[in-house]
Amino acid sequence: MIIQTCQNNTFTGYFNWYEAGKKETYLGREYFKGRYDEQKRQVLIKGTRLEQDSGDLVRGKYRAGVSDDRITLTDGTMSSIGIWGVLEKILSIKGTWEAEWVKDEW
Repeated sequence: MIIQTCQNNTFTGYFNWYEAGKKETYLGREYFKGRYDEQKRQVLIKGTRLEQDSGDLVRGKYRAGVSDDRITLTDGTMSSIGIWGVLEKILSIKGTWEAEWVKDEW
């Protein structure tokens, strides 16, 4: 997760995705817009567009709690927004995730 801009409680950025599955490899970049809800201590993120090298990636909607030290995203949930044929719909594909800030070693 790369944050490109951050102003007030809103931010933009992208995820670089790579997954080697049983049948297919998914590779691409998902750009997103997000906001931080201070009262609920949650981040809400929505994929806005994809740059896709291979596979069948779809944009997602993500939600996660923020730890007291504001370093870890916890109890994350996601659902996918995809285009199948000519219809765009929210799919019932659900998932969970967590993330932790790690200092860049470069």
